[in-house]
Amino acid sequence: MENEVSDKVKTAIATLNDEQLNKVLEFVEHLQQDSLMNKRAEVAEEAIKYGKVVSFNKFSRDFEAWKTKKASTK
Repeated sequence: MENEVSDKVKTAIATLNDEQLNKVLEFVEHLQQDSLMNKRAEVAEEAIKYGKVVSFNKFSRDFEAWKTKKASTK
């Protein structure tokens, strides 16, 4: 199956002109970026779920508390 798909892709690409090839390349790069962003989001969600990192809201609250404490010690 993989060889069949690979052969079809190679055949289809071989018939494209430069403009079409650029469009295909842009599309593939877009797919790769989306995939990478999705993987990073999944990793971040798991890290938050298991307490490896805090959520953005908790970080914001902690940061505001830290700024207030720092300002009061000056």
